[in-house]
Amino acid sequence: MNNGNLKPKTSDQDREEARRNGRKGGIASGAARRDKRNFRETLEAILSRPNRDRSGDPVVSPVTGKPMSVRESIIMQTIAAAMKGNIRAVNTILDVLGERTIRQELTGGLDVRCTHYDNMKDDELKAEAARLKEIIDNA
Repeated sequence: MNNGNLKPKTSDQDREEARRNGRKGGIASGAARRDKRNFRETLEAILSRPNRDRSGDPVVSPVTGKPMSVRESIIMQTIAAAMKGNIRAVNTILDVLGERTIRQELTGGLDVRCTHYDNMKDDELKAEAARLKEIIDNA
């Protein structure tokens, strides 16, 4: 091992060196926070823009009849994918709605459950699926 490349522990540094290193870390942390904030603001601006089709016309919501934002279009596509059986889309929707809980089991495995539907009987689940499909089909 090349001990010449190792940096000393903080406890081995003098106060001035520790202060300099702490300052560098604070500056880097601030830069990282600004980058994350800028990314979130850019993403929010893009998602809020009106969605347009290939001809440049605004995409109109089948539910409200108003022009849809990019965010609303993504939501509609996610719901459509869930209705076609895409489990990832279903889980995404449940996560957004806060209807999915995640517990760590003693075995270390991940147990994912949708608490809203846990106590429903098979016929109730089928009726709920039919209701959701009707909403999508009419949207």
